[in-house]
Amino acid sequence: ANRKRDVIKKVIAYMTLGYDVSRLFGEMVMASSTADIIVKKMCYLYLSNYAKSNEELATLCINTMTKDCQDSDPMVRGLALRSLSSLGLESTIEYLLPVLHKGLRDSSAYVRRNAVMAVLKLYQLRPELVKDVDDGDVDFVDRLYNMIQDRDTTVTSACLMVLTEVMMEEGGIAINDKLVMHLLNRIREFTEWGQCIVLDLCAKYRPKTKEETFAIMNILDGELKVANSAVVLGTTKCFLRYADTLPDLKVSIYLRLKQPILTLMTGANRELRYSLLKHIHVMVMRCPGIFDAEFKQFYCHYNEPMHVKFVKLKILPELTNEENVHELVAELSEYVADVNQEMAKAALDAFGRIAVKIPAGADGIINQLLDFINMEIDYVRSGVVCVIKDLLRKYPDRAADVLPALPRCLRKIEDPIGRAAVIFMLGEYAREMRQTPYLLENLIENYDNEN
Repeated sequence: ANRKRDVIKKVIAYMTLGYDVSRLFGEMVMASSTADIIVKKMCYLYLSNYAKSNEELATLCINTMTKDCQDSDPMVRGLALRSLSSLGLESTIEYLLPVLHKGLRDSSAYVRRNAVMAVLKLYQLRPELVKDVDDGDVDFVDRLYNMIQDRDTTVTSACLMVLTEVMMEEGGIAINDKLVMHLLNRIREFTEWGQCIVLDLCAKYRPKTKEETFAIMNILDGELKVANSAVVLGTTKCFLRYADTLPDLKVSIYLRLKQPILTLMTGANRELRYSLLKHIHVMVMRCPGIFDAEFKQFYCHYNEPMHVKFVKLKILPELTNEENVHELVAELSEYVADVNQEMAKAALDAFGRIAVKIPAGADGIINQLLDFINMEIDYVRSGVVCVIKDLLRKYPDRAADVLPALPRCLRKIEDPIGRAAVIFMLGEYAREMRQTPYLLENLIENYDNEN
């Protein structure tokens, strides 16, 4: 028996490495007729993988699988049902339907869960069979809706997932208050994966009254303390949706979400940190001021990937106020000299947004931008003049300080976008600068050489 296991393990190993071992299909069919659950599991894995390329031989294993669906061991029944539905052959449907009906009523939760997933595999083969074939007086869709009340939460999770997929053309699973409250009252019984499915469903539901909204949020409040990041973010999604219906409590709801998200940020990997930052960006746009006191937590670090830095540079201007504007400007100044051009341009754009948002800090920011013009870096100069061009529209009184630097910028800048920004300012303030016609004359003479 051990030798047989070792041989089959090698076959499975070669299969996972990409080697073609389909010539052993007949032998594996015969090997699957065994009482050894480990050997049976490996054989069924092999058969499911090669069934489509050996459709004629695959019919040989159907009898073994259907026989195993009647086994007294629920592990064998569940494994056989899962494997039979995974063959992916239309010729197996007539054998699958009877065991599928029986599996949905099985006393074992493991078998019922595999039967529910088999409904989805049947739907992928023949969609009309799932929605039209009657099981007595109840079709598969109605039976799955009834099974949401199942005593085992893994079965309930599978039902929700399958119904979401099957009912996609109809707009997804039908949601009502009774269903939502039933799931929420049992949410602690679900696995973390199951909780995410329930939370996604709750985010789509729109409570009819304030009292119902409060009841849902009170239940979900405990989910913000869960260690799993997906559960916390799923709960956050629900709170953000419900906050739009409660404008009087919007700030309080956002403040409740603040600490759990910041806690996740401390130990998050790069991918999770990016997702959290995108959530925070949405929150600060919808409810300004809630993260202002924590602005230092959004400073960029040298070892962070660029996509994380870019999101932080979008968030930082939104956290600026008259009290922290000078600290933020000093921090952003460090990013302008970054070797990455896109990073430097993003930092300069942040300068512009801060200057527009905080008029009290605009003078200092424009002076800082004029200092950047002296840097011998073309993309910095180009970015600076583009930002200044936009700021002069809001603060035209600062034009007198900017105009003397334009002739030098026009000579030094090579980037077409930066040169276009300089020309725009020369034309806009031509009356205040007598040498403008001469500067433009040189450009006209070299027009054919311009990019």
